[in-house]
Amino acid sequence: DTIKQLSYTRHAWQVWQDFCELAALSLANATMFSQEREDRYMATIERYEPKEVQLFPKLLGMVTEALDVEFQDFLGQMFMDLEMGNKWRGQFFTPYHLCKMMAQMSFLDLDEFNDGKVVTLNEPACGGGAMVIASCECLRESGINYQDQLRVIAQDVDITSAHMCFIQLSLIGCQAHVVVGNTLALECRDVYVTPFAAMKGWFN
Repeated sequence: DTIKQLSYTRHAWQVWQDFCELAALSLANATMFSQEREDRYMATIERYEPKEVQLFPKLLGMVTEALDVEFQDFLGQMFMDLEMGNKWRGQFFTPYHLCKMMAQMSFLDLDEFNDGKVVTLNEPACGGGAMVIASCECLRESGINYQDQLRVIAQDVDITSAHMCFIQLSLIGCQAHVVVGNTLALECRDVYVTPFAAMKGWFN
């Protein structure tokens, strides 16, 4: 409903793209400030009226609350619920329960990590981050503190998907570098370092 409130004079996809960019830039600049990102934030937010601007923190608050309740790909599900998958590059996000099943199959033997050893994960087509979020849930269920022991490189060619992934991994406290670029072409247009990774010194 809040997205629709912002979509009276513009396409819902534009609102979604702007929200994801604004939220990602805010989270990134909270721990690793960049003037270039601050300038991008201001250029985007200036397209909205003052009353509309107030709705963006409300949207981020909703995402925070949703991820606080349970592990899930909240933004991916909202993207699909808003029926934007058919209208933008044919994007469809894998349902979270399938991601959880695949994560469980990938982490069958975690005994070697019970002594604090670091777990590394590379997600070359991250979308909204569902596979990484599911992996975090599986690690926690196995008694492993993913916030300390997991290091993630997540990448997507679509910047809005990368923003979605970065937002959600930031909010669940995952140490991750989210790369914007084509994995197959070894492309890197930008890198977002989650606050947990920045605070713990994993940003080089």
